[in-house]
Formats: sequence, C-alpha cells, structure tokens
Amino acid sequence: MRSYSRSIITPMQKAVLITIALLTSHRLQGQGTVNFSNVGLNSPVGITCTTGFMPAPAGTTFSVALYFAPSPPGISTPPDPSTFTQVGAAAFLVAPGIYDAGIRTAQITPPGGLAWFQVKAWATAYGSTYEQALAYGANLIGVSGMIEILTGNPTPPATTSPPTCRTWPVSTATRSRSTTRTWPPS
Repeated sequence: MRSYSRSIITPMQKAVLITIALLTSHRLQGQGTVNFSNVGLNSPVGITCTTGFMPAPAGTTFSVALYFAPSPPGISTPPDPSTFTQVGAAAFLVAPGIYDAGIRTAQITPPGGLAWFQVKAWATAYGSTYEQALAYGANLIGVSGMIEILTGNPTPPATTSPPTCRTWPVSTATRSRSTTRTWPPS
C-alpha cells in the first residue's frame, strides 16, 4: 500500500516564509550609521583661489557625497581609495560651505563597527556623481581626507544617536577611534 504525504505548507504560506527569510537576511548584514553633516565643525566645502579660501555657495551649484570602505580588524592603515563606495544619494549645500544630509547607513560588519569614510565634492554642472565630474575633467572637484570612525548601530534603542562623520583636509587626515575628536586640535 502506498501512502502519499501532503505538504502542510500551502503555496501562499511558502511565499510568505520565503519573503520573511529574504527580508531577514538583508537585515542581518552589518550596518553602521553616521550623520553626514559638517554643521558646526569648522570644515566647510570651499574653493581655493589666488585670493584665498572661499566657502562654496549654498544651493545646487555644488554636490557632496559620502563614501565608505570597510575597516578590516587589525589593520590600521587607510584603504586604497579605489575601494570606497558611495553611501546614499549626493546632497547639496544648505548654507555656504555647509552640508547637512542626515543619517547614512553603510553596509559594515559588525553592526556599529569601525569603517573608513571620505567626502567628495564637485560642481554639479559636471555630473550627478563625483565619478562623472572626474571623467568629464571638471576642475571644481575635491576629496576630503580619509577617517576611520566607530559608526552607530542602527538597531539599538531609539535614544542612541549615531556619531557624526567629520571631514578633514587631506593634508591632516588622521586615524581616530573616537567620535569626540574636534578639528582643529586645541
């Protein structure tokens, strides 16, 4: 005598379980958050010309984007610049030299771990990304120094705020494991 066992999971239940598994696996990837802003940091985006430094004008003339690279455990040297990838959309300046683009989430492991960050700026007329402006040959582009910071964990209680990503001039890029460091040093 043959017996056939029937699945106790209906096709609809199977689809729901697969969807939940996919969403959960996405959530399990490491994530770290930073506040992509230079408000109050005395580190404006600007233009250096023969008459000195001038903050870039507010509005859509210039764009800025946050880039990140993972920080492998035990390695304290900055990564190769080609390993950096853009985090979120580009932003415009909200005041002369100032951007305040909010919380950005980078795919890092472990959640809330260390990562390297860098800010890139360019004249928006040359493209919607830094790479487009660079390929176009734009002369109004810039790259901050690389900085390693401890990111915020996007899954802690709501009272925890993520650290701020600080941007420093290339000539003074410094490795830091603290988000309380200020620039310029006292």
